Amino acid sequence: MTQTFEIGRVFTPLVWAMWLIETTGAFRAWRDGAAVLDPTCGDGVFLEAFVALARRDGLKVTPEAAGRLHGVEIVAADAAAARARIRTRWGVTLAAGAIRTADFVTAAMPSRYGVVVGNPPWVNFADLPPALKAAWAPAFVGHGLVTDRRQVLLGTSRADVAALVVKRALDSVLADGGVAAFFIPLSMFFNNGANDRFRPFPASSHRYRVVTLWDFGREAVFAGVATRFGAVLFDRERPQTWPVETRVRSDGGWTPCYSTASDRRSGAWLRHEARVSTAPPAIPATPAQKPRQGVNTCGANDVLIFARDGDRFRNGLGETAALEEELVFPLMNTGSFGRPCRGPQRFVLVPHDTGTGRPLAWPALARHERAAAYLSRHRDTLMRRRGVLIGSHIAKGSWWALLGVGGYAFAPWKVAWEALGRRRFTPQVLDGRWQGNQALHAFCPCASRAEAEALAAALSRTEVEAWLRSSAMAGTCNWAQPGRIAQLLAFRDPDARDAGPPKPASPSRRSRRRRPCRCPATGTRNA
Repeated sequence: MTQTFEIGRVFTPLVWAMWLIETTGAFRAWRDGAAVLDPTCGDGVFLEAFVALARRDGLKVTPEAAGRLHGVEIVAADAAAARARIRTRWGVTLAAGAIRTADFVTAAMPSRYGVVVGNPPWVNFADLPPALKAAWAPAFVGHGLVTDRRQVLLGTSRADVAALVVKRALDSVLADGGVAAFFIPLSMFFNNGANDRFRPFPASSHRYRVVTLWDFGREAVFAGVATRFGAVLFDRERPQTWPVETRVRSDGGWTPCYSTASDRRSGAWLRHEARVSTAPPAIPATPAQKPRQGVNTCGANDVLIFARDGDRFRNGLGETAALEEELVFPLMNTGSFGRPCRGPQRFVLVPHDTGTGRPLAWPALARHERAAAYLSRHRDTLMRRRGVLIGSHIAKGSWWALLGVGGYAFAPWKVAWEALGRRRFTPQVLDGRWQGNQALHAFCPCASRAEAEALAAALSRTEVEAWLRSSAMAGTCNWAQPGRIAQLLAFRDPDARDAGPPKPASPSRRSRRRRPCRCPATGTRNA
């Protein structure tokens, strides 16, 4: 496994490794006698940075000081190259075994260190090779990032591996009173869901404190990386204080801001320009209006998504087919939210019961002869789809199923918005036949037009977009995903007198699950 860890490798430039350890006080701590560990050290740039700063300041790197520089690296060739480069470039020989070839996530770590620094892998659990999934899933449970292994394999599969590496370092490796500094994907702090149990929040029992956050904005630090990233400084055995000092990179300088937990549990953090912030708006809603993502073909877009071609439909393979209109639904597009091409541009085949949201049983589907024949022609493609949730449908014989479909998908009306990659929040009232396109769109189902218009008006208030912007996720794949919008909704008791019109048919327990957003980030493993 240590020789096949190739999941997108992006290395930290030396100048920025020097910046991190100097800015966070890590270099000063090493100079004063602290032992250092880089738990995912790659080609050793952070260890080199300590030597480079010492030389810049005219300090001699003694064998004793060099002996306090340690690393762990999963790829043996990188460990050897790091020692050789530091010796050749700086004339400093690291101690034998200073860089250990091992998997930091699973290896026993006999010592604690006063300084832990580095740039852990930026990759989601769901994107790991099978061998690493099997090896690391128990560690997500062991370090309290999820409550059981099933959470990793299902709903929390978008968990950042960086969060696991950092959490293990803070739990098991950092000495009391020590400091830890890392480059990180900002999703660890500003995204809902997968990393909720990693972030401190008011009254939480975390044994570490976030001292400072840095948001690099558009600064080009890592070549070819689209992930929103930053840096973080932790210390250990001190209670979390609020707000957290946060600095935002702009025009070569740093703008001071402040971050807070979005609630008293574990929601995504929010960023504010002032030290004192206001609470997010609370919008009345019924449980039936819970925000949802669009339908998910699980990789079968070419088979299940169409353009209209006269009275027929053309799929992504260039084939045309006649399909029953009652099973074909318009997909939301940019025109649905105020830009050109307002009418339907693409359509999705959804062979599900519009009352329950469950996949149609084959006898019911067979009554739609043209759709049944079309799906049968593409059975092999649909059977090859991979994933725990869609695999469950396939194993039960419903190989034509989609995810993200429940009774809510067929509500009479929807309040819909663009959930991914936008900087403006523009909720619109749409007829219930419109379907969201996977993670691109989200919506709240509504039982009447009046109910939808009232909710859309509330979500269109200026403070809603201002609150979304405080998450520092504008323009990213987590701009307005359902979990983020749900934080704004004050759900009323559906049995109360003012609960409003009857709610749409409730989805089954199974149909509520959906495949999480796949963010188009390119940075996956960083050293």
